[in-house]
Amino acid sequence: MSEIMTRVVVTNLTEAVPVYRKLAGGAEPQYVEFPAYRAAVIGPFMVLEGSPAELARYRDVPILVVSNLDVAVQAFTQHGGEVLEGPFATTGGRHIVVKDADGNTFECRQTA
Repeated sequence: MSEIMTRVVVTNLTEAVPVYRKLAGGAEPQYVEFPAYRAAVIGPFMVLEGSPAELARYRDVPILVVSNLDVAVQAFTQHGGEVLEGPFATTGGRHIVVKDADGNTFECRQTA
C-alpha cells in the first residue's frame, strides 16, 4: 500500500476543488468519471459530487492506494475477507470494494 486517501463528499465539485487544492499544497486535480457521480483526486483527497443516496455507501469507506490490485484482493480473501464490488476500471485506474474478516469495508485503488 502506498497511501491512504480521504474521501470527501461535496455538493458542488467545481466550488470544492480550490479548497482541497490549497490543502494539498497546490496539487492539480485528476478528474475521474463514475457512472453515478463525479470525482476529483487532489493529493490525498478524493472529492465526490453526486446524489446523497448514491454516495451514502462510500461516505465512511477508506481508500487504500495499492501498487497491485490483484495482490490486495488476495491478501483480503486469503484471510477471510470478501470482494463486495469489482474489480472495475475508471479513468483513474482499477478499483475494488472489499470487506475484511472483521467486517471493515475498504476501497482499494490501483492507479492507471
